[in-house]
Amino acid sequence: MPDASNPAAVADRVRAAADALKQAIDRHLAAVEARTGESDPAVQVAYTELHDVAAQYDDLLFECHDEVTPFVFADGPEEEPEPDGYDEEAEGPPQWISIASRWNLEVADVDVLLDAGALAYLATHPGTTHQDAEEDASTVSRALNHLLDAYGERGLVERAEDCGLRPRGSTSWLLAAKPVIGEDWMDAPFDDIDPDDLMYRIDELYSTDA
Repeated sequence: MPDASNPAAVADRVRAAADALKQAIDRHLAAVEARTGESDPAVQVAYTELHDVAAQYDDLLFECHDEVTPFVFADGPEEEPEPDGYDEEAEGPPQWISIASRWNLEVADVDVLLDAGALAYLATHPGTTHQDAEEDASTVSRALNHLLDAYGERGLVERAEDCGLRPRGSTSWLLAAKPVIGEDWMDAPFDDIDPDDLMYRIDELYSTDA
């Protein structure tokens, strides 16, 4: 319980929790407004964050001020339900599978990101000068493009903090898939995801504390 003998510290903790709740509400609304379907993983991640942050604020408000919010929370965190979609025993093993992944990264330091992009450009363009690399990685989007070219998406995520980025969350879905021929699907790779084909999923949410 916060030290009641220090009213200023108590007020700061409650205010910080309230600010975190406001930010979580904004992120949840933004995810809902940008959702791509009923089972958009970004919405689910934002929902979980909002639930947890609201519960923390409710607990702290009660501890510090003996007051509560009008929100209702479950006794404990909800268990991730077992997928009830693809039934291998009934339908047989899938002929194809797809792994759909998404990582959310915050741009924490633009200068560090631009420097990292220039170094990535040098790694993929031997013989160029550092000045050329800085000019070619002079914007955030171009720097990110060079980082992806040099390291791939997983390599970029692994180097995130060294590249001026801060991981905020990720989700990966293992799906039973129908055979796909050609490259047309690459223009809209996640539009045809059917929740019934979900075989397994892994969600991670990282702290928003700077």
